[in-house]
Amino acid sequence: LEQSLQSLVVNSLNSPNPNAVCMEQASGIDLGCTAQDIKFDRVTGFDILDGPNLLACNCSSLATTPACASEYDIDCGVDYELGTVFGACNGGNGNDEVVVQMKVDFLVSTTRYDIGMYIATNGGSALDGQQCAVSSLQYGTYGDVQVWEVEGDTTSPNPAPDNCLDLGTTGTLRDYPFTPVTLSCTDSNEDGLLDFDIGIVWSVKKGDYDCDIGE
Repeated sequence: LEQSLQSLVVNSLNSPNPNAVCMEQASGIDLGCTAQDIKFDRVTGFDILDGPNLLACNCSSLATTPACASEYDIDCGVDYELGTVFGACNGGNGNDEVVVQMKVDFLVSTTRYDIGMYIATNGGSALDGQQCAVSSLQYGTYGDVQVWEVEGDTTSPNPAPDNCLDLGTTGTLRDYPFTPVTLSCTDSNEDGLLDFDIGIVWSVKKGDYDCDIGE
């Protein structure tokens, strides 16, 4: 199951694909999400990027106007409470799209390799939905967790970098920044919140895949 899915994910790691299929379609088999190795915790930052220049449209500070306000007559703290996101979705479910940029916390309980991420972009499921954005992680240290190539560690006896990034430590992967992604304006349960779903795949052993050759 893992190899069937992971081999397809790795093909997209070096060139994130905003219009890929989701996890079950990519693997060709029925999948279950039961592992607790990496768990979504919470969204810690969320920006709507609006206007022709895709500028942030959040009332996130006491600034008189947010970055995109050339198109709006907005006073943060007066017209909108701090923390309000505006300039977002218009119309009913699926009738509009919005570009979002977010930061997310993940809980990492054990070292895992060759990480791939799926984000459902049409309000469906990253597991068995029809449309997902697929990408790898970005180098860096985010809270407790370091994202790097464990296989490429030059202090190990046989370093073998493969250009597939790994979660090299455990703890909270804090404020991980996703690149901007276009989501369908979907609110299937009518709670006033934008629906999106994130799925993560990985290898339990290092050295199984080589992203340099699209394995």
